[in-house]
Amino acid sequence: MVKLDRFDIVFNNPEHAYFAGQEISGKVIIETSEPKKVNELLLELKGRARTYWTKHSGKSRTHCSHSEPYFCEQFNTHYTHRFTTTAPDGKTKVIFVC
Repeated sequence: MVKLDRFDIVFNNPEHAYFAGQEISGKVIIETSEPKKVNELLLELKGRARTYWTKHSGKSRTHCSHSEPYFCEQFNTHYTHRFTTTAPDGKTKVIFVC
């Protein structure tokens, strides 16, 4: 089994936060020291909202929070459909947009 020297997901949005309807794009960077067979490359994207607040009652304070999931999608990058099933040695970049 070939070890990955690097596996990074880099988003194009420098804020790393997205809003409803906003396009999510970026690239997956893979580095190997020798060719590696790739069956498929899937990304799982999850979105949720989190909020925090403090309730005051007299001299006491209660810290509260809530989280709500928005979506959980698997996205096939179609890497294996665009290239051979072997990632060449060196650096490979796979662009994604969803």
